[in-house]
Amino acid sequence: KRAGGDKSIPVTDLKAITDDLVTPLPTLGVPSDIVSGTLTELLDTVVRTGGLDWRLEDLNIMVGPVRQGDMIIVGARPETGKTTFLTSEITHMVPQLPPDKKVIFFNNEEAGKKIKLRLFESGLNKSVKDLLKDEDKYAKEYATILGGDPNRIIVVHPSGGVLHKARVEELCREH
Repeated sequence: KRAGGDKSIPVTDLKAITDDLVTPLPTLGVPSDIVSGTLTELLDTVVRTGGLDWRLEDLNIMVGPVRQGDMIIVGARPETGKTTFLTSEITHMVPQLPPDKKVIFFNNEEAGKKIKLRLFESGLNKSVKDLLKDEDKYAKEYATILGGDPNRIIVVHPSGGVLHKARVEELCREH
């Protein structure tokens, strides 16, 4: 509001105010945005380098190995086997990782402990009934399958059911 009750603001003042509030967008076309490479480099990166094979052979054929930078979304109706599918594939892929690498399983549906148990079932191809027969034996076998570290698969289940972006970033940096 200006002196004397005049409510108008000169356009130049308004522009100065808004310029201070607006963060400029990054410039498009910077060299890091441009994908380049010879055919040989592209084949080396996308085809010849390893990746993580799926337990299900049809996925190896249809999707191919999982490589760094891939984003895979699994979606289906409730109670259709998504968690079982994921625990099966993850326990198959973890042994293919370098020994110092881990998997973080972010979950917001089932109880975290239930998922940890499902990982044992999937990794060992055993039912809970089987696991109850010899817990020590199966705990050792599971650790062996995961390269000696039974905690290479970190299950994150947020208390209160809300997983914040900052927590995801923190866990990714940490592990």
